[in-house]
Amino acid sequence: AGATEAEMAKVTQLEDLGSPVVDSWWAREGRELRRRGREEGEAKGRREAETIAREDQRATLVRLAGRKFGEAAEAEVAALLEGVSDPARLAEVADLIIDCASGPELLARAAETTT
Repeated sequence: AGATEAEMAKVTQLEDLGSPVVDSWWAREGRELRRRGREEGEAKGRREAETIAREDQRATLVRLAGRKFGEAAEAEVAALLEGVSDPARLAEVADLIIDCASGPELLARAAETTT
């Protein structure tokens, strides 16, 4: 958790005093704050990258369904995959695109997989 405004004001006042003890404390505290900030930033970056990867995977599956089974299947697969974020479920739909012989078969089996 971050420091409150009152805490930051006290730190600023202490910094103005130029005390070696305060300087030492601030150096330690600054390292900890930078470490926490770096960890939080890295975690946020990973979450954003995973979200983008899932969006890209869904878009690829929709495109492949459209190429194999036509625009109607493409639109329906897009709707089916809209809320799906589980990589295993997305992989199952990829397998279905390869395995199914028709658009209706794909849609029926994909509906079972994504619910």
